[in-house]
Amino acid sequence: MVIIELIETGQLIDFEDAKITYIKQVAEIGDVTKLNSSYSWSMKFPKTPNNSMAFDGLGVRNSTSEFPYRKNYVNVYDNGIVIVRKGLLSVKETAEDYKAYIQDGLLISLSHYPTIR
Repeated sequence: MVIIELIETGQLIDFEDAKITYIKQVAEIGDVTKLNSSYSWSMKFPKTPNNSMAFDGLGVRNSTSEFPYRKNYVNVYDNGIVIVRKGLLSVKETAEDYKAYIQDGLLISLSHYPTIR
C-alpha cells in the first residue's frame, strides 16, 4: 500500500492507485552540470474532503490557496518502507482530480553554500 505524507502538516493524502511509476536517475558525481533528479509520472489524487483540506482548498470555487506556489515536501511509503524522503510535490491540474507529480534528488539551492574565494 502506497502512502503519501505532507511533511509540513503530517497529513496523509488520499491516493487511489495501487502503484506509482517512479524513475530514479543518477549522474556522474564529478560533473554538477549533468546531475538529474528523480521523478514520478503524473498521478491522480481524488478530490476528497481530506485532499481539499491538505491542499488548502485548491480547486474549490473561489479558493485563494497558495499550495501550488510554495514548496510542498512529501514522504512516500510503500508497505512501510520510505521510497521518497522529502520529495517535492507539484500539483499541475485540478479539473476532476488533482494531477501532480513528485520530484526527488537534486532539489538543493546552491545559494545556501558559502562562496569559495
